[in-house]
Amino acid sequence: MLRLVSFLSACVLFSLFYVTQPGAEGAIAWAYGSQAPDRGWICMKAVNRPTLQAAEEAAKNLCLNSKFSTALRDQCRKNVQSFHRQCVVCAVPRKGVGFGWGKAAQEPDAIKAALAECDKTKTRGSSECRVGKVSCDARDK
Repeated sequence: MLRLVSFLSACVLFSLFYVTQPGAEGAIAWAYGSQAPDRGWICMKAVNRPTLQAAEEAAKNLCLNSKFSTALRDQCRKNVQSFHRQCVVCAVPRKGVGFGWGKAAQEPDAIKAALAECDKTKTRGSSECRVGKVSCDARDK
């Protein structure tokens, strides 16, 4: 009987600390256009949603309701990446053309990934890449 109680107690503790709490799902949707008239970028993030599907739909809807060109909005709705208990961020050059986004369990790693991707895509003469607001799921801030 003592073993059963110990086992059940261990299960309860495990569920409290290691099972994801509701609302820890996220998605990022993005688009990047380097040629006119669709030059620009969109980075839409939805975090702390009850399911991955809900997060993806929320990010797509943010794209749809943005004020960018139709081509960029359509591209944004197709480029969707869901995540679970992670942080995401987008990066662009201060001046010039380029775009990158990053996803990682920790905020500094997401920033590094976004900056590295931006550096790969920026055109000659573009300035240093900078990141926007980092968005993290509730349990990983």
